Amino acid sequence: MLEYLSQSNDNADCVDEEFRFKFVDDLSILEVVNLLVVGFSTFDVKSQVPSDINVEDGFVPGENLKSQAWLNEISDWTKNQKIKVNCEKSKYMLFNFTRNHQFSTRLNIDGNNLERIKNTKLLGTVVSEDLSWTENTKNLVKKANTRLELLRKVASFNPPVQDLKDIYILFVRSILEQSAPVWHSGLTDEDTTNLERVQKSAIKIILRNSYKNYEHGLRILGLETLELRRKQLCFNLERNVSKINLLANILLNRQKNTQ
Repeated sequence: MLEYLSQSNDNADCVDEEFRFKFVDDLSILEVVNLLVVGFSTFDVKSQVPSDINVEDGFVPGENLKSQAWLNEISDWTKNQKIKVNCEKSKYMLFNFTRNHQFSTRLNIDGNNLERIKNTKLLGTVVSEDLSWTENTKNLVKKANTRLELLRKVASFNPPVQDLKDIYILFVRSILEQSAPVWHSGLTDEDTTNLERVQKSAIKIILRNSYKNYEHGLRILGLETLELRRKQLCFNLERNVSKINLLANILLNRQKNTQ
């Protein structure tokens, strides 16, 4: 891995540091588009009937975007290194919350148009174009419910309650809290309920005939609600980041840019 990093770590140096996010071979780039200067227009349907463009929206030519220039430079870098970008795995998303200025665009690598997607999984977390966490919650609940089957099978052998609790914490709750500091603050009440419902099912499996209600089960097993645990995870992260000068400076700069 170190050899790969040493050979590929500069493949996105053309992108400003604050707009590139890289983890080993997973690279994401971000561009803030100013529609006043980027060339906002309508798509010419007379010359071509598009299958990937919503003609009711505006259109921004890819060559007017920094993203296309960055893709061109990254593509040139890969060619110079005798490797090739996988165009089929390269996607793009548009985050646009305006009502009257919706737009489409086209981005390509070596002439191959990239697919526009509505959500994608980044390091295990599902990010959606509306920046809601509903799809991510569905993904976590689905994975956790699959792990509950393991808990049910083990419970059929009547093991000690503590063993079942340990299995739940290790194999199920860990899924429900994956990257929690990233998405906790953006959860809807429905998302929170859906996550909590998985823990409720797990407690029923663990306590079996001793189960009365969710609150009683939490007290018996010495567990907290997932919502309280996520709040504590966020607090712990902020406290630990504040101790590291580099990370603290990045966090402060992000907060200033959003104010």
